[in-house]
Amino acid sequence: MDLVAKFKDWGKKFEDWRSNRAPAQESPAEVQPDASDAHSIAGSNSTDAMDDWDRNKERDSARQHNSSLDFAATDEEATSRFRVTRSTDPFPDVPPALLNSADIADYVARTGMIYPFNPDRLKTASYEIAALGRYIYIDANGQRIEGELKRGQSLTLPKNSIAFLTTEPFLRLPDYIALRHNLKIDHVYKGLLVGTGPLIDPGFVGRISLPLHNLTEHNYTLVGGQGIIWVEVTKLSPNPAWGAIPRTPDRARYVNFRADRTRDRVVDDYIQQAVGTLGLPSSSSATIARNAAEAKSVAQKAQKDLARNTTWLGITGVAGVIALAVAIFSMIIPMTFKLSELEVRVNDVDTVQSPTPTPSSSPSQTPAPTAPTP
Repeated sequence: MDLVAKFKDWGKKFEDWRSNRAPAQESPAEVQPDASDAHSIAGSNSTDAMDDWDRNKERDSARQHNSSLDFAATDEEATSRFRVTRSTDPFPDVPPALLNSADIADYVARTGMIYPFNPDRLKTASYEIAALGRYIYIDANGQRIEGELKRGQSLTLPKNSIAFLTTEPFLRLPDYIALRHNLKIDHVYKGLLVGTGPLIDPGFVGRISLPLHNLTEHNYTLVGGQGIIWVEVTKLSPNPAWGAIPRTPDRARYVNFRADRTRDRVVDDYIQQAVGTLGLPSSSSATIARNAAEAKSVAQKAQKDLARNTTWLGITGVAGVIALAVAIFSMIIPMTFKLSELEVRVNDVDTVQSPTPTPSSSPSQTPAPTAPTP
């Protein structure tokens, strides 16, 4: 038995038990179960389970009631309601605060400030908004990718990227209502990050866009029409501008918002205003990855060129050594012959320059020494 069926079974038993505790009309002597019987019916956690059951029924009943409210059915109708309540608070008894889901629904129904509006997207003090419309991002190759995200269509956000998305509803905020938004928690735990914190000013008219960072090493898929952010609705302090308090000449005046600057803006306009001619922002890690890939490619090419050149140099080197040896040998041989020839000529010169011996100087013709005269 699944959890829902268990809750239903516990609820039926609890209702039976509660009806049995009521005073019996026809059988006053009947013994009624005490509180311990309820615990024995549902188990040790029956009290929490019954509380959850009651709160679930209460929540379902509230959603059913809110769905019956008169929300604007067309954009023209939302515009008409906004014009009437733009500077006139229809619920002056609601104090300035973070609005709960009931007050959010009432203000939307009366002012048309969120169109289209789905009451089933309400949480206790926030409203779920979906991504739907124009998007832009830079892919892993540095190329600009843009398009229109339709309902039910998938959009893959590349790893280490920044995508600029458009949200679904058209906003028409009265002068006394402001919004803030934050990323849905399941997207946060998947490693996504949205630029949060900026106030959506009272008086803003248009559709908001947001930069969504995929900080992970995995691609992430969004589906058009599914919730991407939660928005909080805050009511401003009272001011004579919307009839909340009397106007006095010595008090400062309320500065309203220039809605004409945002009414027709799309995501491209917001990017252009922010970066000008610098180009579409992209993830630093993606840029580093692209540069690393390019550096790796260059290094691999250089390595291949070096290997090819080394092989060529090896072949030509051997041939060069052989050629050099032949050249040297061809020089040495003629030089050897020339040296030999020079040596012969030197010997000839020495022969010519030496005197020829005469016959009287021959030892055989030399007279014998004579004895000295006494």
